Amino acid sequence: MDEITKKIMNGIDEYYQSSEKKFIPGVTRIQFGGSVFDAAEVKGVVASLLDGWLARGKLTDQFERGLAELVGSKETALVNSGSSALMLAWGALKSPKVPYHLKDGDEIITSALTHVATVNSILHNNLKPVLIDADWTYDINPDLIEGAITKKTRGILPMHFLGNPCKMDKIMDIAKKNNLFVVEDSCDAFPAKYDGKKVGTFGDMGSASFYVAHLLTLAEGGAVFYDNPLYGTLVKSLRDWGRSCPCTICKMHEDPTYKCPSRFENIGKGELENYDSRYMFTNVGYNLRTTEMQAAFGLEQLKKVPEFIKIRERNFNFYKKELEKSGFIKFPEVYKKAEPIWFAVPLTITESAPFKRKELVEFLESKRIETRPFFAGLITQQPAYKNVELKVHGDLPVTKYTKDNSFFLGCYQGITEEMASYVVDSFNEFFKKY
Repeated sequence: MDEITKKIMNGIDEYYQSSEKKFIPGVTRIQFGGSVFDAAEVKGVVASLLDGWLARGKLTDQFERGLAELVGSKETALVNSGSSALMLAWGALKSPKVPYHLKDGDEIITSALTHVATVNSILHNNLKPVLIDADWTYDINPDLIEGAITKKTRGILPMHFLGNPCKMDKIMDIAKKNNLFVVEDSCDAFPAKYDGKKVGTFGDMGSASFYVAHLLTLAEGGAVFYDNPLYGTLVKSLRDWGRSCPCTICKMHEDPTYKCPSRFENIGKGELENYDSRYMFTNVGYNLRTTEMQAAFGLEQLKKVPEFIKIRERNFNFYKKELEKSGFIKFPEVYKKAEPIWFAVPLTITESAPFKRKELVEFLESKRIETRPFFAGLITQQPAYKNVELKVHGDLPVTKYTKDNSFFLGCYQGITEEMASYVVDSFNEFFKKY
């Protein structure tokens, strides 16, 4: 069996050594995001499969600890998406076990310039989103938060838009002053910094997404970061159908002879007295779990994070240097204490530009360069929210302008210097017409 396994692994190495793809300008599609992996991740997944344990296990525990170490949180709960991470965080804060817990109808302040998943995490927990404008970092404008606070306000949801950290010192000062919960949508920004501290670790809980376009991928996946062990217990319970058993890994999976000291503790009352704690449910939860193969993939991806960050920074800085020269394109502002890790390159067409976004985007797409608008645009105009009560505070001038004039393109680790030069040349070709 060992010899067969060795042949399989060698075959994977041989495949990836001979599978390099050449970039052909105008033919090869330059994606806004994508996954970059090699034989290491594939061999990790295959080894996991051959081990025979497919559900959460030792590798998942190892990966969660690696994530916590990377961001500087005490613990991490791995889930099936960044969207689920946010939904579980707010769900945990509604538990009666949490002091001054959230209740139905409580208001959560967030940015109108957003992703639908961010707002949905509030709505799915029967909480009420209060939308305020962004500033030109494209993050929530911290100067507008206090003006939106009412007697019903119980939380703030800052989204680190496309990898650009929010002004977390001011946001946290406001939250402490007004006794508000803070859940960070750090899905785009994992693991960027503000004032030397990783985003996702300022508030009560933070989040990450491991979708294919993000810095680190599991194909699909996400994580909740937290320091408070109560939050971890609640998040994991809600993730795992609402079960009461809080163990990250059941030791009986590792050792069939192990006798769990808490399995038949007297946790239940009446009809459930002395019931098996693994099948005791203390919350109305979901199934938002991941697999051991994803963790195997992620452990190899973790090793490549520093290099992936360097490539994204290189591409973003090159685009900024070259494209700002035209005077037609505006890049995001960055707070003085912020150290972004760009999910993508956000671009806004200036008011003086003699063309519309549609013209530029169509030209780029004709050159096989992918673009995307700013996620939800103005979310109140999306069809799904026409009959949903979204409270809007202020006129939202930045959000409205970006809805019509902004888009983003890729800077991810799969974009080579040759590709980036082709992108800039294509922009300049378009600009020459004006």
